Amino acid sequence: MPKRARPQFTVTTLSKGALEVPGEGIDVGRPIGQRIRTSDPRVVTRDLKLVTCILAGGAAGKFVFSLRLRRPGGGWEEIARPTPLEFDTANQNIFSVQDVPPVFTEYGLHWLDFLIDGEVAARIPIEIAPLSGASGH
Repeated sequence: MPKRARPQFTVTTLSKGALEVPGEGIDVGRPIGQRIRTSDPRVVTRDLKLVTCILAGGAAGKFVFSLRLRRPGGGWEEIARPTPLEFDTANQNIFSVQDVPPVFTEYGLHWLDFLIDGEVAARIPIEIAPLSGASGH
């Protein structure tokens, strides 16, 4: 039996100052790279937004979107409550701006997975690196 078509992520980025503008769409703000330098990994998510655009990609119907994080030491952790998505048509887009939960606690390479119905639809690396002179790495 063929697999059901799944939505696709066309944009996944971390940004400072992103916001949804009612009736106009999304202001992406200031996208940041996938390497973040900080004196303390626990403060990385302050004012940080996750901007996503999910394209139905031929899929219509109900799906569940969730996020998980792989820490540098290994192991996956769900970091956002699963969210229901519904596409009325197969060419619909869903735009989203969400706060990033305070999940970074250590330096190193993290992986952020975007899941649709429990399957990885997109993955981005995020490296949390110390500022010059900061301890921890």
